[in-house]
Amino acid sequence: MKEEHGTIFASRLKEKRESKGLTQTELASILGYKNYTTISKWESGDSLPRGRELKILAEFFNISSDYLLGIEKEIKSSSIETIYNKLEPPRQKVVLDTAEQQLEEQHEKQNNVVNLKDDLYEGSIVKNGVDTMAARFADPTKGLPEGVTIEELKAFLEAEAKRQGFENRPD
Repeated sequence: MKEEHGTIFASRLKEKRESKGLTQTELASILGYKNYTTISKWESGDSLPRGRELKILAEFFNISSDYLLGIEKEIKSSSIETIYNKLEPPRQKVVLDTAEQQLEEQHEKQNNVVNLKDDLYEGSIVKNGVDTMAARFADPTKGLPEGVTIEELKAFLEAEAKRQGFENRPD
C-alpha cells in the first residue's frame, strides 16, 4: 500500500509543481531546502515527506494531503464552489454579482486607511506621536476602532500635533 501511495504521491507532486511552473530547485527553495534532492526523491518515489512536510506541501498547492497521497481520487472543491456549481445560471449570476459588490465595498473601506508608516510623515506627529494615539485605541494594529472615522483620526492628529508643537504636517 505504501508503494502505491508513494507512486501516486510522486506523480501528483510533480504534476502540481509543473502546473505552477516551478523547477525542483525552486520548490525546494520555497520549502526551505538547500537543494533539489529531497524534491527529486519524493518525485521519483524513493521517499515520502513526513507529516509536517506533507501538510506544508498541501497548503502550498491548496489541496488536501489525502489527495497528494492518493487516498482521495479527486481534488475537492471548496464548499462555496460546490454550492455555486449546483445553482442554475440565473442564480449563479446573483451570487457572482453579490460577491463582486461585497468585494467592491471591502476595497472602498480599505482605501480609507491612512498609511502611518509612510516616509512622507517623517518628523510629523505621526512619527512622534503615534504612541499617544495607540494608547487611546484598544488595538492599533487592527486599523481604526469601530465607529471612528478618518475625519476623527485627522482631528485627533491635528490636536496632538498642536499640543506637541508641530506646526506643519503633511496632508
